[in-house]
Amino acid sequence: MSDAVRIEHSNNDKFAQNGQSVYRWTVTQLPKIAKQIIERAGLAPEEIGAIVLHQANLRIIEPLAEKIGAPNARVATDVVYSGNTSAASVPLALSKMMADEPLPRAPRPCCSPLAAA
Repeated sequence: MSDAVRIEHSNNDKFAQNGQSVYRWTVTQLPKIAKQIIERAGLAPEEIGAIVLHQANLRIIEPLAEKIGAPNARVATDVVYSGNTSAASVPLALSKMMADEPLPRAPRPCCSPLAAA
């Protein structure tokens, strides 16, 4: 991950990302982390009712959600309508998802503020 995100020290300190490295890390490492979290919560992926990830890039959200392996989950794709709203993307996407069609009581959402950087 160190080659994906860096702070450039110059006249104006800048935060920079290497898009390919961020994409590669996100779609290979975050599914493993999400599966561990689901397991530690005592759940199976089939019990996840929604996947709500940071809404920055649909090309990352879709494969990441697929690799998490929750076949019954609705996947939030609010980025299509709202764009990347930074730190607000997860609560906004969850709110939009619930407004469109509330989740049944039993299914649990899997939310991540990381993911699609």
